[in-house]
Amino acid sequence: MRCVIFLALFVIGLYGETLRIVGAVPFGSANLRLEGSRNIVQKDISLHKLNDTTAFIDIYGVWVPKGKREYNFPNNTQIIVAQNNPQRLRVLITLNNKTEFEYYIKNKYFYVAIKEKAKTTQQTQKGATKTPPPKSTQSDTKTTSQKPTSNTPAKTPVSTPTPPPVKTQPPQKPKNQPKPILVSKTKPSAKNAKIVILDPGHGGKDCGARGVLQVCEKDIVLSVAKLTAKELDKMGYVVYMTRNSDVFIELQRRTEMANEIHADLFISIHANSIPNNSTRQPKGVETYFLSTARTERAINVAAAENQGMAEYSPNTIASFLTSNRIIASNKLAMDIQAGILKEIKTQYSENLDGGVREGPFWVLVGALMPSVLVEIGYNSHPIEAKRLVDLKYQTLLARGIANGVTGYIRKNP
Repeated sequence: MRCVIFLALFVIGLYGETLRIVGAVPFGSANLRLEGSRNIVQKDISLHKLNDTTAFIDIYGVWVPKGKREYNFPNNTQIIVAQNNPQRLRVLITLNNKTEFEYYIKNKYFYVAIKEKAKTTQQTQKGATKTPPPKSTQSDTKTTSQKPTSNTPAKTPVSTPTPPPVKTQPPQKPKNQPKPILVSKTKPSAKNAKIVILDPGHGGKDCGARGVLQVCEKDIVLSVAKLTAKELDKMGYVVYMTRNSDVFIELQRRTEMANEIHADLFISIHANSIPNNSTRQPKGVETYFLSTARTERAINVAAAENQGMAEYSPNTIASFLTSNRIIASNKLAMDIQAGILKEIKTQYSENLDGGVREGPFWVLVGALMPSVLVEIGYNSHPIEAKRLVDLKYQTLLARGIANGVTGYIRKNP
């Protein structure tokens, strides 16, 4: 008994308060931030390399969210967090042959950043100016992994101590990153209130589809999103928007916002269009959830919305998908589609059902919650374009989206 007490006192003296990792937030192109219950120090961390593309970091503490969490990134890399044994959680990092990783500690936060490999020494010396290494502190430490060359993970070996990491300052985060905007009277602290984030597509320098009336898609969807926010607020939801003014936001940043506020649902709102020289004039509402496109129509719509992400293929998107998220997003898409059509039919008798479809939309990639993209109509259609700029029609669309959200929540509390 005395030995047990002595051992417990020794552990407490060595590590202090038991570290609890209370949450994880992915951000940027391939980064993950873990949050501790206290300041994290280097002695809480143990780095182990499995092979040239796989490594793991043991953090001596407790993974409060429990269960295994997988975070997949656009460069076909992955970070998995799970409790390895009662005393430690494990952060498993899988790279590709063009990437490496680093980690650093900042007070109670632990960051893992996957990035492109640094240039070789010979390349760096060409025209490069050397600068002295920055100073570092015990609580702010960064370690770079060995260079990966293979894509085959190996089984976890018995852990062995590794040399202490090289200490440098963490990389600077981009300044002035847009933040999610709370637009509801219902506050995040409200008990049992669901959090919905609305994402008006495009914005700022990105007009989106310019319709037959020469009105930009970005203006139409912003108006509809604001009306939807009001409807959801009246229903008691906590509502955020990625933008509530005419500003440009990168596609990946939009779902980062949703993850940061732990949103329950992510809804991106867009207006469809077809080329001017097309002989077809489609109209109607379509709702998409993330998947590899299976129809030419879905591929064309996704191509119009995936601006700036053309270097990634649908096969890359497939690495982000989990069956649970696909099923949940599909259900949300069906309820929103049904909600919109029901509202429209109160004023219009024509069939405007474009269907629920799968599509490879980069704005949905990275969302850790059910997420959909709603095409509220065709800005290129001479009749529908007039409706899309009409406040009464926009209100029908907003009510439909809000009712669809409520329908989904009711069936999936």
